[in-house]
Amino acid sequence: MRNTLQHRNWILGMRPPAATVALALTALLVSAVVATPSAQAQVGVVHTFDDADGNQPERTGLIQGMNGDLYGTTAYGGFDQQGSIFKMTPGGTLTTIYSFCPMGTEGECVDASVPGALTLGTNGSIYGTTYYGGINDTGAVFVLEQNGEVTGLFNFNPLVIDPEGNYVNGSGAEPVGALVQATNGNFWGVAQYGGTEGEGTKFEFSPSGAFVGDIQSFYCASGVDCNHGVEVAAGLVQGADGNFYGTSEEGGTGAFGGGPNGSQFGGSIFDITPNGPGIVTTLYSFCSLSDCTDGQAPMGALVQGANGNFYGTTAYGGKGTACNNEDPNVLGCGTVFEITPSGALTTLYDFCKQSGCPDGQNPIAGLVQGTDGNFYGTTYDGGAGLGDECPCGTIFEITPSGALTTLYSFCEQEGCPSGGGPVAPLVQYTDGGFYGTTTVGGSTLSDNGTIFKLHTGLGPFVKTLPTSGPVGAAVNILGSDMTGATSVTFNGVSAAFTLESPELIRTTVPVGATSGPVVVSTPGITLTSNVSFLVTP
Repeated sequence: MRNTLQHRNWILGMRPPAATVALALTALLVSAVVATPSAQAQVGVVHTFDDADGNQPERTGLIQGMNGDLYGTTAYGGFDQQGSIFKMTPGGTLTTIYSFCPMGTEGECVDASVPGALTLGTNGSIYGTTYYGGINDTGAVFVLEQNGEVTGLFNFNPLVIDPEGNYVNGSGAEPVGALVQATNGNFWGVAQYGGTEGEGTKFEFSPSGAFVGDIQSFYCASGVDCNHGVEVAAGLVQGADGNFYGTSEEGGTGAFGGGPNGSQFGGSIFDITPNGPGIVTTLYSFCSLSDCTDGQAPMGALVQGANGNFYGTTAYGGKGTACNNEDPNVLGCGTVFEITPSGALTTLYDFCKQSGCPDGQNPIAGLVQGTDGNFYGTTYDGGAGLGDECPCGTIFEITPSGALTTLYSFCEQEGCPSGGGPVAPLVQYTDGGFYGTTTVGGSTLSDNGTIFKLHTGLGPFVKTLPTSGPVGAAVNILGSDMTGATSVTFNGVSAAFTLESPELIRTTVPVGATSGPVVVSTPGITLTSNVSFLVTP
């Protein structure tokens, strides 16, 4: 079998090994079964990329905008081959709305490249980061306004070499993952490098782009520990308790295995308190069990389930051994895990226990919880596809207890017209279907990746933005078709509302409302929010 992450040079950067430390922890391991593919699941390609409209959407994924369109980015391609921002109708009509410019370009564009994931703000604008570029070539933050204009909000500081040889700065460098808008209205993000130790930072800024509070630096002190993680590869998520939770691909204190690129630790899960620079606490270090059977190298963001626990994936580790990583620094084929806010980890599923890995291997992306309560995700490779030169991969569904069903295998035909190598999380659109992207495949002339839609039979629903707030707070309700809406209720309490479009309702939290579902009634259907709205004091 080929090296399953042979294209990793464009998925993740390289970094030096971390310090050696030994600390053993324990984890609960729960076995799970592989179910047969679902007869209801249907996958269709809705767009194939070419260099003109973008190249390799990579780990960014898609978001649903307030106008009902889907928005995303490509790492390369576009007018100047520096990456692009696009929007797409649910039916697949794609429009490139912005192309980034090379550094030093004169004109009205953001000098940056390799744009990352997008985040929809409560003000209707869309925020994002670029991994490279900006004035100092250390990345930038930009905003896509509702009128279609893209503005650079700020640039990360230049890197300098400290006396110990670390590349450091005061803001961080090369931001990764999606930004998250916190309950205070500010955006939180993480940078992979820079900071006071050169190991990356957490940063916070207001919707206008002003830095707020202090920068929190991650670190991996030589000869001491890496307990704040290192090589943070995904964005943060704010939990119901107000803390922020994240993963690091490397670092931690696991004693039984290293990580990709020759690092000496297997990654970690951490949380950060919301005030000031925040206190970083390591909740779990992977490779704490022999042969990294508890997982190794989490690369995707966490998602908080309806039960309050967090769910995620590791790209390596676990008890599956049928894959061939061709890298002595990594073990196993990947896992799905559950972790409590206090740090108790349970391995729900080990990929690739069967010859040929029909269930997939190396899940890079995180998970999304569907309206049925199950989680949906992808693997970068494996499955029953026919691809040989390119990675294939799968789409899977897994219950909170760990029963996994392989819904689809990419590269079902030679040439991978459906795409292959998915590394971005899925998004559930408000019509009930799931959208996702692949990094390769599609047209045999371009091999630049695809956008696909997964139908599983789930019905339409609504999303609220934000998902919490006090009485009187403004709330946006997103849907796929709310034409003729007759009422909006917050856990049964009626709210005044304005129907801006079939895809958007504006309302406020009514007096007397309590935490619970938001329901929109229309002449043809009653639509319930995918998560309960939390009414805060």
